[in-house]
Amino acid sequence: MSIVVAARPQPLLRTPLTAPDLLDILAGATPARLDELLFGVIGFGSDGRVMACNVSAQRLSGIAGGDALGADLFTQIAPCADNLMVRERFRRAWERGVELDVELRFAFSYPMKYLRVVLRLLSRGQRGWLAFTPV
Repeated sequence: MSIVVAARPQPLLRTPLTAPDLLDILAGATPARLDELLFGVIGFGSDGRVMACNVSAQRLSGIAGGDALGADLFTQIAPCADNLMVRERFRRAWERGVELDVELRFAFSYPMKYLRVVLRLLSRGQRGWLAFTPV
């Protein structure tokens, strides 16, 4: 009789925002795994509904994860992202059926908080992610 030990997934703690395989990491991560990342991640569907908001995103934005889940990203969580630079890029990628991976400088203006960030827009299929870290 042999015992098979399942391989443990690599910790995401040291994954940088600039990782070339970040889209693969986010697409395969559970909400608990997203919490291992040191930068903010908000995952959402093509309808704009938030499906994941890691602890770093909650800390940086001041928005509780429970308040974010199911909320519309572009009208309730980050209306400042409802523009050509962010939302429209996701819309175009989804419309064309292509992946999106774009990095830009951005400023979130959450209620009670202004936050300048490096923002990475990522999408695959009908899912999107905002990954961000302060500058």
